[in-house]
Amino acid sequence: MNKKIITLIAFCITLMTFAQAPDFINYQAIIRNSDGNLVQDSNIGMRVSILQTNATGTAVYTETHTASTNTNGLVTIMIGGGTSSDDFSTIDWSNGPYFIKTETDVAGGTNYTITGTSQLLSVPYALYAKTAGSVEGSGSTNTNNPLNLNNNTSFAFKSSDENKVYAWSNQGSWSSVSYTNTAYGAGSLIASNGNFAFKANDDNKMYAWSFVTYNWTSVDYTNTAYGASSITASKGNFIFKASDDNKYFVFNGKTGVWSSVSYVNTAYGPNNLTASEGNFAFKSSDENKIYAWSAHTGTWSSVSYTNTAYGASSITASNGNFIFKASDDNMYYVWNAEDGVWTGTSYPNTNYGAGNIVVSPHNEN
Repeated sequence: MNKKIITLIAFCITLMTFAQAPDFINYQAIIRNSDGNLVQDSNIGMRVSILQTNATGTAVYTETHTASTNTNGLVTIMIGGGTSSDDFSTIDWSNGPYFIKTETDVAGGTNYTITGTSQLLSVPYALYAKTAGSVEGSGSTNTNNPLNLNNNTSFAFKSSDENKVYAWSNQGSWSSVSYTNTAYGAGSLIASNGNFAFKANDDNKMYAWSFVTYNWTSVDYTNTAYGASSITASKGNFIFKASDDNKYFVFNGKTGVWSSVSYVNTAYGPNNLTASEGNFAFKSSDENKIYAWSAHTGTWSSVSYTNTAYGASSITASNGNFIFKASDDNMYYVWNAEDGVWTGTSYPNTNYGAGNIVVSPHNEN
């Protein structure tokens, strides 16, 4: 018989709304094995189903995840963001009740032996708020939404005697991460838009905590000569350069995931790191490329330019968008934060060429 030993920690803590993207339900649980012991720092496989009417009802949505538990056995996933052939956005939350069924393989595969089912209570109302609001009219307030998202806050501190850093959110709970402290210990905490990051020098790791996932995640870098640069923050996202790896690593504050992009470094390497509205861009001079990372898509994109005499100007940022001049190409290239795509426009240059860029950000009142 399957044992129901997944302890639910937080349901419908956060609803994330992105342009042209579905809402997600942030789900956290403590995972224990068949002996009742915590499954710590392990990769696990999960299958999540949304059941209609009762605990044995029809599954209206099913998805799978590969996730990791932390030192406390806590796992965090985004329901609606897993691998699925179903459409999460088509669930009619007003037609409940709904139940969530979780199946877990503590070995990280798809042999799901741990099962738990619980009724969803406030989540359908919070998700239904968008529909109800539009029915009631523009600007109306749905009183069924239990969250006041304007009052969110988070705190973090370093416990030096334990070699731990703790973080807390008023939408979640305390979580901690351990680091090694033999010589250099851990760097200072950096805060941005409710998220935190720090460098663990003895471990050659960067750690970051997400207000959305309530979880610490880390990324390793090589440190033989130049190591890693300081962390740069923007709108809850973090980035640093790992010079020995020839990589930039970026932390997505909404998903709690680290990702990287490689660059060529033979002489001049990368420079001119620019941050704007959670997005990042840098110039890779040895490749004659400009790279940009989108907080919206969580991906890197690049554009090439010619460099025979004048090369490319510095990157200019405004409202999350980036632009630069490629003088040898007689082109201006711009990166659109909405779709993460580079486009260019050419200009003639026989005598006077093109002037410097003038920025005029537009902000809705």
